Parts: sequence; structure tokens; C-alpha cells
Amino acid sequence: MNSLDREKPHRVPTRPGVRVTVRFTVPEGGTRDVVGYVLAADDRAMTVLDRRGAEHTIALAAVVAGHQVPVSRGRDPLRMPADLLDAMAERTGVHGRRFVIRLFDLLDGLEPPPSVVVPAVARTDGEWVTADPTEPLEQVAWWATRSGARSMQVRTDDPAAIEALLARGFSEHT
Repeated sequence: MNSLDREKPHRVPTRPGVRVTVRFTVPEGGTRDVVGYVLAADDRAMTVLDRRGAEHTIALAAVVAGHQVPVSRGRDPLRMPADLLDAMAERTGVHGRRFVIRLFDLLDGLEPPPSVVVPAVARTDGEWVTADPTEPLEQVAWWATRSGARSMQVRTDDPAAIEALLARGFSEHT
């Protein structure tokens, strides 16, 4: 690396909606890392929302490294105990057969939206989101990833909804 490379600011993606990891210098000395979704950016700073809901405003001149990262893969949703899924469904107010998917698998290859819409019938619970199949599930998934969710369960007994879920890659959790 020559001296000119060290003087150029690092190019971290700043498009709203993109999930990034950013390392930046802090005034106290040293560096800090943040992983989250870009909420806003301009020529001088970017704001990143982490999975705990904290917003971090980072001066672009302080960025040491950064790059876009995919949605977290998470654990195998078929290994989740059924009673825990049932309790989450009860809290959300949805009923029916259990269908699950990793959010990574549902969203892989899709362009992240610059902002998310809060769904009417969905609830995050740790690394899980529980939703009604009438919700636009990709929108629910993008919303849930911003809270740290990694898997989704959907409940239904409707044959047409079940067929649609299976076609999208959901698995029935028995």
C-alpha cells in the first residue's frame, strides 16, 4: 500500500437499507465496530441502525474499513422446540400449522429496501419473527432483520397459503 492509498477514505456502502459492517476510529483512541443497516448518509456521515435498535452516526472520514454483509444466516429453524414456536404464535395471535424458514434463505438475492414498513400482524421474539401469511412476507422479513431476527414462522391451515409457502422455500415444522 502506498501513501496515497492510506489518504483515501475507505468506501463503505452508504445506500439506505444495505446491511454493513463498519470499523471506525473513536475520539478516545482506537477503533469500534458496528454491524447494522444504513438508515441515511451524506457526504460527511452515515447513520447505522444496529440489531438492538441503537443508531450510530459515523463520520465517513473516521471509517477505517467496511463492507456490505448479507442477512445473518442463523440456526436451523427446524431444530427450534415446537412448544417455543407455539408460545410465540400465541403471543402474536396467529394459529395453524407451523411453517419456518431462515430469513437469509427468504431474502437471498433480493435488493434491500431503503426503509421498512411495520407489519400489522407480526412480532419479533429474539431471533424469530412470527407472521400471518397474509402479510407481504419479504417486507416482514426485512423489517425483522433490523431487530436481529434470523428465522420466521408463519401459521396457517389454508391449503392455498400452504402451497405458496412451500413454493417459497418454507418447511413445515412438525
